[in-house]
Amino acid sequence: MKYWLVFLIPCLFSTLGFTQTLYFPPTNSLNWDTAAPQQLGWCTERVDSLYRFLDANNTKAFIVLQDGKIVLERYFGGHTQFSPWQWASAGKTLTALLVGIAQEEGLLSIHDTTATYLGNAWTDCSITEEEQ
Repeated sequence: MKYWLVFLIPCLFSTLGFTQTLYFPPTNSLNWDTAAPQQLGWCTERVDSLYRFLDANNTKAFIVLQDGKIVLERYFGGHTQFSPWQWASAGKTLTALLVGIAQEEGLLSIHDTTATYLGNAWTDCSITEEEQ
């Protein structure tokens, strides 16, 4: 695994120093703008070996965005973009990221209780337990 990271990270993230306008996909369409890896200066000769690695390790879906645009998108084992699949811990990671962004933008404080934003009785716990 370390071998892949040593070569993958510099290839895929070599353009992080370049800033571009962020793209947000339309809310009324499933079509997102894309960006070609070769136009971003990525190591395109490694993409196929990345896909083989992901497939061999039972990956169901893989997507990489650059400034909101899809650069790499591949599904494995009969899965598609519409296939239902569990998020498991990825949902917690996404939630943590969004909470951090919301705090950074002054929309909430992680020092407040959850009830500040969701109201009391948002769980089956007692009010005292929720406040903790």
